[in-house]
Amino acid sequence: IVSTIQMRGIPAEGFSLEKLEYDTFTEVVSSGHTCILYYNENSDICRRMECTLNHLQNETEHDIKFYKLNVEDSSEIDIPGVPLTVVYNNGNEVKRIMGVVSTSNLRMILNRIDYEYSN
Repeated sequence: IVSTIQMRGIPAEGFSLEKLEYDTFTEVVSSGHTCILYYNENSDICRRMECTLNHLQNETEHDIKFYKLNVEDSSEIDIPGVPLTVVYNNGNEVKRIMGVVSTSNLRMILNRIDYEYSN
């Protein structure tokens, strides 16, 4: 069963990004590089994107923190659609990625951001 789930790109039980609560959002994104997946709990495409981000967070090429934030947990969140991945540098949004992106493309984007904002 696990191999079938992973083949579809959906994370297996216990294989997920750390959940971020809206009330700690500002504190979490305020320093360094942070990647936030805005998602809906019942969305298969959000789970696929979470699997991609989870794979990247386990790589050691970059110094980026990864979290997920459920858009249904707070009425203050105004997101045009999910999945939406936003990368922050020291509290400032530097990249917005809508939809599902392949691991290789997302790796290139994150490496470019890491390089641009580390120099």
